[in-house]
Amino acid sequence: MGSTLENRQTVSDFDPKSYYTFHNDVSPNNTLSSGLQQNTKGAVNMTIQQVFSSSENWQLYLQQGRYFIRNYDYGGGYQLGLEETSPSVPRLLPRSGALGQQWSLTRQDDGTWKFTNGLLGNNSALALSTGNTVPGMQPSEKGTHWSIEINVSAKQPKDPEMYTDVKGFEVAVSSSSSIASTTTATSTGGSIASATSAYNPSHTTPSLSTTLSSSTHKSDSLKPGAIAGIVIGAVFLLVVIGLAAFHLMSRRKEKKAPAELEAIYPVVHPAIQERPREEYKNKHLVELA
Repeated sequence: MGSTLENRQTVSDFDPKSYYTFHNDVSPNNTLSSGLQQNTKGAVNMTIQQVFSSSENWQLYLQQGRYFIRNYDYGGGYQLGLEETSPSVPRLLPRSGALGQQWSLTRQDDGTWKFTNGLLGNNSALALSTGNTVPGMQPSEKGTHWSIEINVSAKQPKDPEMYTDVKGFEVAVSSSSSIASTTTATSTGGSIASATSAYNPSHTTPSLSTTLSSSTHKSDSLKPGAIAGIVIGAVFLLVVIGLAAFHLMSRRKEKKAPAELEAIYPVVHPAIQERPREEYKNKHLVELA
């Protein structure tokens, strides 16, 4: 498990055929050491320079954009790193491609170097606290300034393993949290030439289908104002339809009323209406005569 580190470099700033010493601004007279002839069982601390002269020397071996840090006394079988069970204090561990043994070195404005580890990512760096001789990982920038000096008197590493790539190189595939899932890259058992080889970052991007689905989901959702407008428009349309229907029904009833009345009360022809009056007049004249 681990977290991604930014700015993978392709060319080493350090010669893997040389040894270097590490110094911190908090304790400038001391240097990082692994003790005397492996007597510390992998533990490292700051000691007075040249007291443990051989264990003060470190090799910086670049592989796939990350540094593996190896010690003069421990040889190529051990590397400086962090364990998941104890991710705050580095120590020399049996060689592997684990993220905890991968380091990124960044040049700072004052010319010193900042050490970050693949297990924790860029959120913390190797630092030294005032009054403490054991370096540890911390999020603060204080005590993270390291000077790296070449030690020509130590000559070149003699162990052949110091010049070979590690197997099972782990690559972080997610950075959603401080500790992310990893995958293991296949190693071809490279040599010193791979220390300056190009690295092909395994950055994953969201798929097109995921992006389209997200965009469609956002466009389908309507604001409350738009929903209210649709409801009001629908109600208004229903009212208009109702008024139109009522108007048509009223006109039909007006046309139907005269016809119904005519059926109940038939219209009498004017000639027929005058006949009773003439008959009554003639009858009345006869009686008077």
